Parts: sequence; structure tokens; C-alpha cells
Amino acid sequence: MGQKMLALLGLIFDLFKLIVVAALSIFFAFEIRLQLHPLLQNHLPLLFFIVSSLWLLLYWRVLAGIISLTISLLIAFYCFVPTYNSFHIESTGQILNKL
Repeated sequence: MGQKMLALLGLIFDLFKLIVVAALSIFFAFEIRLQLHPLLQNHLPLLFFIVSSLWLLLYWRVLAGIISLTISLLIAFYCFVPTYNSFHIESTGQILNKL
């Protein structure tokens, strides 16, 4: 019983580390993109988020990369795609141009 409990606690701790690293990765990608927004404007809104997610995929686990990429896409489209601070997309061509 004790070994199963320790294994479960180890699994929970690993999951917590994964979530913290993913959150920090998203935060740093957001901060870099936010600081460069006056220079880049609406060009390359997903670049730093994709690099961050790829880093997570390579050095952590697939789950962290997928979660990070999903959250990053939502943040990038909300903050850095024209019609800022909105999820409203004027046309599907706008989405394809940004990807």
C-alpha cells in the first residue's frame, strides 16, 4: 500500500512540474511577443508560442506541448491578431494567412 501511495504522489508531482513548466513557457512567449508587438504589429503572431511549444515537446512530454500549443493559440489569436482583444475572425482567409 505504501509503495502505491508513493508512486501516486510521484505521478502527481510530475504532472504538477509539467503544468508549471508549460505555464512558464507560455508566459515567457507572451512577454517576448508583447514587447515586440510595436515592431512586429500583426505579423508573426504565433511564432514565439510555436517555438515555446516545440521546446516543450522536445524536452518535456507530448502532453505539455499539446496543452501549451492549445492555450497559446487562444492567447495569440485573442491578443495579437487584428480585431485585437476579440475572438472575432472576419474571414477564414485571415486565419490561413496568420498560420
